[in-house]
Formats: sequence, structure tokens, C-alpha cells
Amino acid sequence: MSARRTFRTLIALLFLCSIFLIGENSRSAPADPDTAPVISKGIPVGGENTSGSTDRDPPLSPAKQEDPAPRITPIIGGLLLAEDVPVPPPTAEFRVIHLAPDAPAVDTYMNGTERVFQNVAFQQGTQRTQIPAGLHSMQVTATGDPPEQALLNLDDADFAEGIYYTGVLFGTLANLQGIGLEDDLSNPGPGMIRARMIHTALDVGVLDFWEVSDPTNPVPLYFDLAYGDVGDYGEQPAGAYTLAVYVDKHDYPAAVFHTGDLSAGSIINVFVVKDATTGFLLAQFQDDSVVRVDPMP
Repeated sequence: MSARRTFRTLIALLFLCSIFLIGENSRSAPADPDTAPVISKGIPVGGENTSGSTDRDPPLSPAKQEDPAPRITPIIGGLLLAEDVPVPPPTAEFRVIHLAPDAPAVDTYMNGTERVFQNVAFQQGTQRTQIPAGLHSMQVTATGDPPEQALLNLDDADFAEGIYYTGVLFGTLANLQGIGLEDDLSNPGPGMIRARMIHTALDVGVLDFWEVSDPTNPVPLYFDLAYGDVGDYGEQPAGAYTLAVYVDKHDYPAAVFHTGDLSAGSIINVFVVKDATTGFLLAQFQDDSVVRVDPMP
């Protein structure tokens, strides 16, 4: 009986050892490439290739994975900083309008090299364009001439980031002048417009402006606007206006203008302009359109 028990004990121990060895081998053996799950483009792990191709992409290893762009690097405070992402330089927006009656069509250059606007004629304005913020020199030439032959040079023109500017060319060919306007394109308010007057009419005198839609109740708008002056912005209700312009404090208006209907939200630079024969208004809107308003008969 004791011999039989010993024999049975040995058999049991051998069986347990074989189970242990089989388990160890199954954990350490490399995966069979024919049965292992494959990570490939468009095929889920352990899934079926539905593309019709029998070729499998090789498994991706850390050494072969593409470096994602942009790389993200943690910084102080739990923020993340994107590396290798170009930061656009700060810009301003700029347009020009030509109000010099005897000057030819012009080009505008920046810093003596870059042509910003081309072939802008009298009474014409341009669309806005983005330019780098900061100090620049500006050259105005007859169309086709190089910046070295500029009709007008403006040094140290300062363009602040995020600001809208209008460059105004006025005067005469013999004495061209330029001014830079900072445009306020914020919402003027419900049912309102925003406008200002700019005096660019040579040899006209000092101007006063009245709103005279109701002749019995005239409303003063601007006083003592001299040549080259820029009036302050004013907000007014949308609608049509009749403007009387008085020169040098005369008792009677030199000209009366009817604007037509001005829609809510309009933001307008109103220039007083004079060509060889008559004076008129040019209204430049925030969408860069320019409308001429002639005096009433």
C-alpha cells in the first residue's frame, strides 16, 4: 500500500509541474504573426481588412511613429505651449483716397520697396489691405514711376496693431499733402450712424456746417473747420440729411447738400473737395465705397 501511495504522489507532482511549465511558455512566447492583431491604417485592432487588399501594414512601433505637428510642450501653470507653430506678425489695415484734383493717378509704396496700391485716380479710394504694424515710410508716385521718383514722401508713419487707417492725398500736384486718419469702425449703436467732416478743398476758407432739414430749427454740426482739419466723429440717427455749408462766417450758405438716406450702422468719412470748377462732398463708407454728393441747385 505504501508503494502505491508513493507512486501516485509522484504522478501528481509530475502533472502539476507540466501545467506550470506550459503556462510559463504561453506567456513568454512571441505572438504568431499570422494570428496577432495588426494596427494599420483604417483597420481596427484585431479587425478585418475591408479594403480588399491582402497586404497588411507593419505594426507601428514608437520608433517609427511620425512626430505629430505641432508638438505640445507643457509650461508653468499647467498651460500648454505649441512648438513650431508660426505666430503671425501684428498687422494694421490701411486704405487710401485720392483728393488732389490736378495730380495724376498714383501708386503707393511702403518702405521704398513694396507697392501697396496701384493706379488710384482722383476721387477714387482703395479697398483696405493688411500691412505690418509699426513704423513705415510711404512713397506716393505717379502710376508706373519707381519710389525714387515719389511725388510725396511720408516718413515715420506709425501703424498700431489692429487699427484701421485711411491715408488721404490732397492739395495740388505742386504741393501735395497727406494725412492719416484713424477710423473707428465700432458699432455706432442701434439706429445710429457715425460721421465726421474733413476739409480738403484748397482756397475755400474756414467752414461751418449746419443740418437744415428743418429750416426753422437748424442744428449746428461743426464750426471753424480749416483747410486740412479733421472734425471729430459724431453719432446721429440714421436717415437723410440736408447740410448747409457756410464759408468764413458769411450770412448765407455757400452750398447746400442732400445726403440721401444713410442706413443704420454707416460709418462715414465726409470730405469737402474742390476741383477746377466746383466744390462737392465725397462720402467714404466703412465698406470702402465712395459716393459723390454734389450741391443742390
